[in-house]
Amino acid sequence: MIAPTPSSALVTKVLRELPPFETEQEGQIYTALIAERLLRAWPQNLSKDDLEFLNILCRKIEVTKKLLLSYELQWKQPKIPVALPPSFFPLILSVLLFLPAFPGGDKGQALKQLSAAFTLIDRAGDGGGVSVLDELRRYAEERLTLLTKD
Repeated sequence: MIAPTPSSALVTKVLRELPPFETEQEGQIYTALIAERLLRAWPQNLSKDDLEFLNILCRKIEVTKKLLLSYELQWKQPKIPVALPPSFFPLILSVLLFLPAFPGGDKGQALKQLSAAFTLIDRAGDGGGVSVLDELRRYAEERLTLLTKD
């Protein structure tokens, strides 16, 4: 069974509440910049590069339990790592939760992204005053119920 498609209002809210961020230092991959591009393009079909980004996000979250603001080429840790601020968690959660909601999506991929989303939700704790995190947490719970229903 395919999980419910998120409302465009929730996607708009996440994008509207994005904090400003500096980007484009040569030789850097900016986590939030790629995530924002994907979410703004939602609900387009995912390219091979987009799917690779989602898999890297999942791996970084599940293995290191953190995300960095930027990475060096080939997703290597920079010499001076800077953690992705929690104010960007709603953006990352939205990408993990909303992008696999396409018809015919891979259930295994959706579960991998959902697992990473719950890890990030746990890390966010009470959300630090970010109200949209509560909505995203509820959406993640709905997705889990639908994806694990037999």
